[in-house]
Amino acid sequence: MEYLHRSLRKLQHMSDFNFHPKCEKLGITNICFAGDLMLFSRGDPTSVQIMMNEFQFFSEATRLCVSPNKGKVYCGGVPDSVQQHMLQITGFSAGIIPFKYLGVPLSNRKLTIHHCRPLVDRILSKIQDWTTKLLSYTDKYQLIRSVLFGVTSY
Repeated sequence: MEYLHRSLRKLQHMSDFNFHPKCEKLGITNICFAGDLMLFSRGDPTSVQIMMNEFQFFSEATRLCVSPNKGKVYCGGVPDSVQQHMLQITGFSAGIIPFKYLGVPLSNRKLTIHHCRPLVDRILSKIQDWTTKLLSYTDKYQLIRSVLFGVTSY
C-alpha cells in the first residue's frame, strides 16, 4: 500500500504526467481486475515511458510481472508512427479495438446492439431452456435473479 501512495505522489509531481480529465479528482491512475491490469495514458510516448517505468518499479517491488506476449496496446486516434514508438517502449503487441474483456466488447465508440447480440442470445437461450421445464413462478424468478443477473454482471 505504501508503494501505491509513494507512486501516486511521485506521478503527481512529474511535469510530464497528467491525469485523464475525468480521473484527476479521484486520483485514478489505473484500474485493476482480478489478474488483469489495464493502464490508460494520454497516448504519447512520454506518458507511456513514465507509465512503463513505474510499472517496472512496481514489478520489482512485488515480483508481479507481465508476460510481454500477453500484453496488448490499444490505440485510438494515434498516428501509426506514434503507435509504433509506443509498441517499442512497452514490448507489447498491438491490439485491435473493439475487443472483448470478460465476454463484453470494449470499444472507443458507443456499443451497438450488434456488439451486445451474443450476450442477448445467451440470455434468451437460458430462458428458452427454462420454458420447457415445469417450474413454479418462484423458481423462475429465482433462476432469473441468480443466473441472468449473473450472466449480465459477468
